[in-house]
This record gives sequence, C-alpha cells and structure tokens, in this order.
Amino acid sequence: MIDSTFIESAYGGPEAAPNGYKRATGCSVHVLIDKTQSVLAFAALPGNRHDAEGAQSVLPLARHRFPSLKLVLGDRAYRQRPLTEFASEFGIVIDGASPALPKGQIFKPMPLRWKVEQFFAWLSKWRRIAKNWCYSLKGFCRDVEWSLLGLSLRRAARAR
Repeated sequence: MIDSTFIESAYGGPEAAPNGYKRATGCSVHVLIDKTQSVLAFAALPGNRHDAEGAQSVLPLARHRFPSLKLVLGDRAYRQRPLTEFASEFGIVIDGASPALPKGQIFKPMPLRWKVEQFFAWLSKWRRIAKNWCYSLKGFCRDVEWSLLGLSLRRAARAR
C-alpha cells in the first residue's frame, strides 16, 4: 500500500513548501508498506509535491530492496497515466481503484488500504514527527528512521 501524509513544519526551512490544500508550510512523507505494516520504502519531499511525484521516488527504492514486488495499492491520486507507465518500467502494477460510495452509504474502510492510514496515525504519535522540528528534509528523514526503529523494537519486544 502506498500513500502520503502532510506534516507541518515548525521552522519552515528552505526545503519546506506550502501545501495548497492545508495552507501550511511543511513536507510530505510518502510511504510504501506491506500488509503487516512494515515499511518497504519512504521518502520525504516538500509539501507542495503531488502524490504521484512521491511515488516516483519511493517505487524504485522498494523495487531495488524487494525484487518480488509486483502490485501496489493506492488511492485515486496514483491512477495517473505517467505514474502507471513509470511503475510498469519496474514491473510494478499500481491499483489506484477507489470505489465511489453510493449516496447514503456510510464510509467503510478498505481493510488492506486502511493499514497505511493506521501507520500514519502511529507515526503521528512521535513528537518530533507530529510537527516537523527539523530545518532540512535530511534531518526529518533521520527522525522518521528513528521512529521506524522504535516501531521495530516495540514489535520485537511484543513478539517475545
């Protein structure tokens, strides 16, 4: 599953950019996870970048680390033709199907794609990531890596 989230920047460093929808300055985190919520690849980009641009930076990393990767689930933002052509160069199929809800139907999360939203909720519990306190994207990526290490250690302790 692939998705992105916007994280507002406290300092608004040179790499932070305004997000048109939220009217805030920050960066976006693009994450590709598997169904056990393990991170396959992630990238941090300025906040004004589209999800498809983030996917173009995440997919090659994931394909290099996991050559057996064949299918990626996403939302409607990943249905763009240039992105699907880019992914097909790596032998990856992007399923950007997001069925529209009929009138009057209550929202029901899609079980597999909801895992990436759960992952973002977990990620937002880390104080340094809930609001980007770093001046550069490199420092922010370091903080995300530390939080992923914390998640791995917590899962290992629970499995014991």
